[in-house]
Amino acid sequence: MLRIWRNHAHRKTVVMTVIFLLICIVHTTLFNLKDALLVTTAGAETIPYIQLWFLLPITFVASAAIKNTILGQGLWQACYRLLGGFILFFIIFACVLHPCGDDLCPTAMSAYLTDVLPTGLEGAIAVIRHWPLTVLFLAGELWTSLVTAMIFWAIANEVTSLEESASCYPWVRVGGALGAVLGGIAPNLVNALHPVQSINWLMVIIIVLSIIAIVLLRYLITSVSNPAERQQLTTPLDRINADGTPQMKGAQWRVLFQSSYMICLALIVLGYNMAMNLFELVWKAKIHEVYPAFNDYNTILGYSSTACGVLILILALMTPSLLNRFGWTFTAMLTPAIQFVLIACFFGLLLGSNLQWLSPEIGALAAVWVGLVQYSVGRATKFSIFDITKDMAFIPLPSDVKASGKAAVEGVGSTGGRALAASLQQFLLLTAGGIGAGVPILSLITIGTIAVWLGAVQHLGKQFEAITKPTPAPVEAPEAASVIA
Repeated sequence: MLRIWRNHAHRKTVVMTVIFLLICIVHTTLFNLKDALLVTTAGAETIPYIQLWFLLPITFVASAAIKNTILGQGLWQACYRLLGGFILFFIIFACVLHPCGDDLCPTAMSAYLTDVLPTGLEGAIAVIRHWPLTVLFLAGELWTSLVTAMIFWAIANEVTSLEESASCYPWVRVGGALGAVLGGIAPNLVNALHPVQSINWLMVIIIVLSIIAIVLLRYLITSVSNPAERQQLTTPLDRINADGTPQMKGAQWRVLFQSSYMICLALIVLGYNMAMNLFELVWKAKIHEVYPAFNDYNTILGYSSTACGVLILILALMTPSLLNRFGWTFTAMLTPAIQFVLIACFFGLLLGSNLQWLSPEIGALAAVWVGLVQYSVGRATKFSIFDITKDMAFIPLPSDVKASGKAAVEGVGSTGGRALAASLQQFLLLTAGGIGAGVPILSLITIGTIAVWLGAVQHLGKQFEAITKPTPAPVEAPEAASVIA
C-alpha cells in the first residue's frame, strides 16, 4: 500500500478516484432526495415547469459565470466557489429552509392563483408554493451538470497527462459507479427513521462528503499535482493565452447543419434525452401513486441507483468486446433498442389498466417495477454504451469540426431534448388536465422519438463505418514474365 502511495501517478489516481467517488455519492443521494421530496410533497406535475422555466436559464447563466471565473481567476477558484456555494446552500436548506418550510411557503398567494388560473397549471402553482423544494431540485440538477460532469473533469484533464489518463480514468469511472451504488444504498440506511430525521441524516451525508471532496481537491492541487499543473489550475486563462483563442459562437451551431453526419449525432443525443424525460415524468408520477410516503419513494429511487451503478460497471467492461465483435452500429443500437422494448412494456401496462385489461392496482404496481428496470438500464447504458459510441463517432472528424460540433450536439441534443420534452409535458398538462390523461399521447410520442433515434443510429453507422473502414492497398498488375512463368 505504501509503495502505491509513494508512486506519484498511483497517488494521483487514488486521490482522483476517491474524489469522484464522493462526488457521485453526493450526486446520487441528492438526486434521489430532491425527486422524492418534490414529488411526494408537490406532485410530479411540477417537474416540467421547473426544468423549462428555471433550470434551463439558470444552467446557461451558471455555466457563463463559471467560464468567466475560469478566464479571470483560474479553474481552482471556479471550483472552490462552486463547491463552496453548494455546501453553503446545503447547510441553509438543512438548518432553515427544510425545518421552516411550511412557514416560508406563500400559501395564501398559491390559493389565490389556484382560483384565478385555469385547470392544468396546478404544477406551476406548486412550484411557487413549495419554493424551498424547487430550489433543492435545482441544486440537485446543477450539481449533476456543473460538478459531476463539468468542473471535476475540467480539473482532471488539467492534472492528468495523456499517458496517465489511459491508466487513471478507468479507475476514476469505477469510483463513480461505486459512488452510485453507495448513494443508492443511503436511503435504506435511514428508511426506518421518521421522514424528517431521514431527510436530516441524508443532508448530513451530503454536507460532510461535499466538504471532504473540496478538501481532497485542494490536496490534489497543492500536494499531488506538479508545479506546471498547479500553475495551470491557479492562473487565469486570459493570462496563459494572452493572444486569446478565437471563439466559435455562430460557427459551432452552423457546423451542425453542414452534413447529415452531424445531424444524425444531434438526433441521437436529442432522442435519448427526450425519450428519457418523457418516460421519467410518467414513471415518477406512478411511483407517487403506488408509494406516496417519502421513505418508500426514496427507497425505490435508491434501488434504481444501486442497480444503475452495478450495471454501469458490467456494461463498461462489456462495451469494448461488443465493439470488437459486432461493430459500432450494432453496439450503438443496443441503447435505443432496449429502451424501445422496456418503454413499450411500461406504457403497455398503463394503457392496459386504462382499458381494464388489467386491474388498476396490478397494472400500476407492475408499471412501477418495469419502469424501475427501464430507468436503471436506461441510465446505465447512457453512461456506458451510449457515451462510448457517441464519443467514438467524433473521432474521425477534423479537429475544428470535432470541437465545435461536440458543443453544438450536446447543446441541441441534451438541453434541447429536455426543453422539448418539458414543453410537450406542459402542453398535455394544460390540455389533458393531468399526467394520467396524457399517457396515450405521451406513449406515442416517446415510441416515435425512439424510432427516429434508431433510424439516426443506423444512418450514422453506415457513414461511420465508411469513414473508418481501412482503404485496401492498390493491387499492382503482374509483370508479363511472372504471368508466362
